[in-house]
Amino acid sequence: MANWNIRLLLEEAKKAVNMKDLAQGIADQAQANIQSNNQVDTSFMRESTYILTKEGDSTYSQTMPNGDYFGAKSQRTAPREKAPQADLGEADAAVVVGAVYTIYNEIRDPFLYPALESAEAILAQVVKPF
Repeated sequence: MANWNIRLLLEEAKKAVNMKDLAQGIADQAQANIQSNNQVDTSFMRESTYILTKEGDSTYSQTMPNGDYFGAKSQRTAPREKAPQADLGEADAAVVVGAVYTIYNEIRDPFLYPALESAEAILAQVVKPF
């Protein structure tokens, strides 16, 4: 019986979370981290950040398109490409940085994982009482 009550409580808590706002808060923090890490040259990686939710929200179409971009730091034009929109699978929401080279920057100077760690502070702003 206790397991059933815990499961019900978790389901109610899950409904109280505005997943779109939580994902967007994490995405915004990831973009801020990219900026503060000085990982901006063409802005493509930062501007390839988007969210998906199981409710059908997607900001993928608002990201920069593939193309050649001039880099402020590198002082050259470079081709930039993002992966196709991610598949949400069984998840409730996803925060994605779509530039194909993102993983190399994340490994060298993390920005997405620290944004995820900030979810606790963001969560306090997007949970409705239940």
